[in-house]
Amino acid sequence: MNIGMFTDSYRPYTSGVVRSLETFTRELEAMGHRVFIFAPDYGNPVREPNVFRYFSVPAPTNRHFYLAVPLSWRTGLTLRRLNLDVVHVHAPFLLGRLGLRAARRQGLPVVFTYHTMYDQYTHYVPLLGSSLRSWVGRVARDFANRCDTVIAPTGSIKELLEQGGIRSSIRVVPTGVDPEEFIRCDPGWARQAFNLEPDRPVLTTVGRLGVEKNLEFLVRAISHLDAPVVLLMVGDGPMRGRLESLARELGVAGRVIFTGQLQRPQLGSVLKASHLFVFSSHTDTQGVVLLEAHAAGVPIVAVDAPGARDMVTPGVNGLLTGPNEAHFATAIRSLLEDPRLHSEYSRAAREHAQRLSARECARMLVTVYQDVMARTRSSDTS
Repeated sequence: MNIGMFTDSYRPYTSGVVRSLETFTRELEAMGHRVFIFAPDYGNPVREPNVFRYFSVPAPTNRHFYLAVPLSWRTGLTLRRLNLDVVHVHAPFLLGRLGLRAARRQGLPVVFTYHTMYDQYTHYVPLLGSSLRSWVGRVARDFANRCDTVIAPTGSIKELLEQGGIRSSIRVVPTGVDPEEFIRCDPGWARQAFNLEPDRPVLTTVGRLGVEKNLEFLVRAISHLDAPVVLLMVGDGPMRGRLESLARELGVAGRVIFTGQLQRPQLGSVLKASHLFVFSSHTDTQGVVLLEAHAAGVPIVAVDAPGARDMVTPGVNGLLTGPNEAHFATAIRSLLEDPRLHSEYSRAAREHAQRLSARECARMLVTVYQDVMARTRSSDTS
């Protein structure tokens, strides 16, 4: 099977969408399929096989995120030359819309993964953010209804999309992980790099340091903890300065460490050195990092929201709380103070990651492709 993936973000940019693309591409190719990526050009002169780049410019509000100019007369010719069977788009804007148009001209089926609650990100557009929110939601919904099948990363997101007016067929396909990647990791690098004492509880969160991740909540929650815990914030983004200032204001600057972006082996080391993974976002559709934490055997304490709700089973592999910093701190304390319970949650976390292996999720995706291709052939012959 030949698959064309159109995305508004790709390497070297770091995000859950990019991680999902990398994971599925690796597994699909291992199964014998061919994957072609259509993505923004970040100015890197090194060209990758089967990756087609489009001229792009840095976003005004995020210099690391590039906006592709979705104009290329060669796209249609390229799709024909590659003899694609299906087009899979990963955003309802820019290259996602180009992919949809090109696929329709070729008579190809289109699958769209709803990676993000797009209306929750309009704060990145100064002055117009609040007024854009409803418009962006409608654009994403209408785009999804033009696609043959929509993929929701979790069951909770599937329900939200149905309630939001998406009428296209919706299938649930999570982004899986390679459990072995994190089982093999050594916590030694993280403990040395960030001066983590062996007996000091380590909390970790991973993601873009943006408003939508609700990270001020975590800093405030740390201020409610008397235990000498340290919070590792892995990632970077526009909120870093504000978060550093807040930590100083609350007197917890020495207990919050900003690691910046980390490479995969380093991230694995940090997760293996962690006692708990903490997650405050209410905009993620899955939160791949949650599954990666479970693969490392790390229980999770998260704010109850659709993405986290499908990854965390309260009382089994983690805890969910309401949007209250004191209650969140209490949940953290309950696991840190009960080693037996922590051990049980850790074992259940690893079992959960095993059930959602990258290979199994890729098989689910192939089934979606086969179904949408069969429907397209049926409509062509009717």
